[in-house]
Amino acid sequence: MLDELYKDAQLPKSEWLDGTHVTLAIDASGMQKTQKVKKNMSEEEQEKIRESNENIRKEREAKSGDIATRFAVLKRDFMSAPIRRAMKAVIDGKQIKPCQIDYRKNESFWVHQSKTDVSVTFEVDYSSDEDKALARIFLLELKDCKRQVKNAPGVMFHDKQQPAIVLKDFPKGLHDTSNGSVSLSVNTEHIKKGMDEPLSQLIGFRQYLHFNMHGIKIQLHSTMRKRVDNMELIIKQARRDEEAPKTYKEKHGGEQIRDAKEEKKKDNVYKFR
Repeated sequence: MLDELYKDAQLPKSEWLDGTHVTLAIDASGMQKTQKVKKNMSEEEQEKIRESNENIRKEREAKSGDIATRFAVLKRDFMSAPIRRAMKAVIDGKQIKPCQIDYRKNESFWVHQSKTDVSVTFEVDYSSDEDKALARIFLLELKDCKRQVKNAPGVMFHDKQQPAIVLKDFPKGLHDTSNGSVSLSVNTEHIKKGMDEPLSQLIGFRQYLHFNMHGIKIQLHSTMRKRVDNMELIIKQARRDEEAPKTYKEKHGGEQIRDAKEEKKKDNVYKFR
């Protein structure tokens, strides 16, 4: 992968930085420099230099943007190198051996390749009971969500049983994870459109899951706070009706009758203002 994508940026081993396995460098010697506009120049010369400087800035901005984009995905290219190799084997019609990558504590991923597709299986392990429950709900929904997406990659959640293809090739490589493993497979239709997007989606799956776990927690906490606020507002606004004063007047016969203008008592004990 380094020889294919970053060959011109690699330094010889004698120039590697201490404690590194490989050192890359950006060659900025091809960047043109702008010229200064001097006061003793004529207006035509100044205008030509300004136009030249503007073109140089645009060219330099385009080159720097390409370099920034190229090195921004270095981690993705590095981590997905085994997957890229399997995808290239599918396109070239070759067959390569499956591999195991130990990229997290107690978590690995495996790459398997056939004639038409590439399968990547990720282990998922969480320590807290809350994260385990949320991760299981999210992973179970993945299989149903792909029905709504046209030509979606294959998704298989192995919760109770280990994946057979991994168990066959790497029986000692499996860990006792909390949420089993997830298999994602892409076919030739996904690969022919370009490998960058499938590689970004596959190698970023674990981080994508971690991001959605935090999103679920934030949504739940926000909903609970909103309900608590509503309940507090209802309790503050709820109060008993004060009983209306009773007035009486005497008739000629000495009887006392209730005033006709007295406010009738309402049936409900509580009301909201």
